[in-house]
Amino acid sequence: MGKMARSKGARGEREVIDMLQPIVDTAYREAGQEPPQLKRTSSMQADGGGCDVHGLPWLALEVKRCETLQIESWWRQCYEQAQPGQLALLVYRQNKRKWMARLLVQIAVVNTYVVADISMIDFLYYFEQALRLWLRRNREDL
Repeated sequence: MGKMARSKGARGEREVIDMLQPIVDTAYREAGQEPPQLKRTSSMQADGGGCDVHGLPWLALEVKRCETLQIESWWRQCYEQAQPGQLALLVYRQNKRKWMARLLVQIAVVNTYVVADISMIDFLYYFEQALRLWLRRNREDL
């Protein structure tokens, strides 16, 4: 991967962190906890199979900012590197396009999971609700 591609990837990771961090800060403070700082994973760790962004133990977050989409291979990488109990989350975008999120969602009526691509606006709403639920369930462990 060239220097310009790495730079674009790092900018993308920072953009995603900038969207998520205020939600993390608010939810943790409302729960009476000190919020963790979301951080980019070093390129060496990511090359070894780690997620791109860390700071929330329940989230395996992979960020891709690339003109040529390879969503299926990115999703496979993200899903396979997620640990048990982690939500595999792929956030991606092409140049001059909006961010999208891919994750597994449950369809309760038939009790099954499907892969869904949703807008970042919809994902941020979901993320806030999921984070608040996780904080309520794990209150004693924090």
